[in-house]
Amino acid sequence: MKFLTFKKAILPLVGSIILLFSGCVKDDFDQPPIYVPHYTPAYKITPITGLQTLLGGGSFLEITNDTIIIKGVVTANDESGNIYKSIYIQDNTAGLQVSIDRVDMYNEYKVGQHIYIKCKGLFLGTYGGVIQLGYNNAGAIGRIPDAMVNDHIFKDSLPGPAPMPELIDVATDLTGKISKLVKIEGISFPDAGQAYSLAAATTDRNIADAAGTPIVIGGNNFVLRTSNYASFRASLLPSGTGNLVGILGQYNGTYQLYIRDLNDVMGFAPDNSITLLNEPFTSTLGGFTQYSVTGDQVWHWATYNSNTYAAMSGYSGGTNLANEDWLISPSMNFTSHSGILMKFTAAMKFATQADSSMRFYISSDYSAGAPTTATWKQFRVSSLPAGADWTFVPSGDIDLSATGVTGSNVHVAFKYTSTTSVAASWEITNITVKATH
Repeated sequence: MKFLTFKKAILPLVGSIILLFSGCVKDDFDQPPIYVPHYTPAYKITPITGLQTLLGGGSFLEITNDTIIIKGVVTANDESGNIYKSIYIQDNTAGLQVSIDRVDMYNEYKVGQHIYIKCKGLFLGTYGGVIQLGYNNAGAIGRIPDAMVNDHIFKDSLPGPAPMPELIDVATDLTGKISKLVKIEGISFPDAGQAYSLAAATTDRNIADAAGTPIVIGGNNFVLRTSNYASFRASLLPSGTGNLVGILGQYNGTYQLYIRDLNDVMGFAPDNSITLLNEPFTSTLGGFTQYSVTGDQVWHWATYNSNTYAAMSGYSGGTNLANEDWLISPSMNFTSHSGILMKFTAAMKFATQADSSMRFYISSDYSAGAPTTATWKQFRVSSLPAGADWTFVPSGDIDLSATGVTGSNVHVAFKYTSTTSVAASWEITNITVKATH
């Protein structure tokens, strides 16, 4: 009975305390103040071009001068995964790659963030011909160690608007544009419909003009370079003509563009075509089959420098050998489709087009086995490699509707021949067949 009396006495007191404290709680909490970083340099700012000039004609240099401080705005970071352990900055004189041994830097150095870099104790060096700011890695340019970053890189204010890219014409002088954010208008992709990058390796895709001709700068194809770790790597390159924004890079004379994400790919018309065949030969011959009529050499899957392809050569053991070998597509249904276009890319060496080592056929009655069991119609491809090197050449659109072959069981085939006099080496990849309706 005493316990019940105590409960009756204490409960009103507890209720009063709760009401007292609840009356002191505000409905709206005060927001904490926003921290705005600010940095005041101790010395006059050195323009990025002035920093790069320190390297002179060398390839590696330690910065020992206290007064070398640069300022720039972040133009690209690692948010999409297409750029790894680097950020790009630029001022009104040049762009610069800053190599840092840190991941997820987009949380700290957002696009549009202004930063200062105290350069004393850091290193300048070149990689593939491009100047980088980083650190010493066994006498070559490496990344700034994570523990040193906060002693050298300082944010100033909150991130502002993303910098506007500089519109460039790749046919003109590109001096001073490396590592800058640029925009290129009126381009197309010969590999439209293929993934930006293969799953196994960083991939180069040719950038072409509006007519589909690959852009060549200094003797090398201009490429879109995409990491296989990029969040958008499996997305497909658009067809048609549009514009690209990205960081302009270079590697041993080959100009490269790195997009930050798919927002940098603009103005391309949506691809409403119907895909009947798409074979990049990622790891095997895919749906294609090979048939050897004569010779021991056969079509096979191969890869080199991240390119994957079907390969065939009659050259073996230091000898040219006689061969006839067919690479035959899976069956395609052309019924109820029109505007059927095929394209592929090919490389060839050790022969010329006059040797007719490769011919192209289409059939509506092939089933399996020897190609002689079917009726084949030959068609021409206007754009093929000349045989001088291993450069992949896009075929352009091949109008299969013009062949008159139709039906529900259509195959295309690549027929390779070699002799004891001439044995070309062929590489075929990125074969697509699409219908407009």
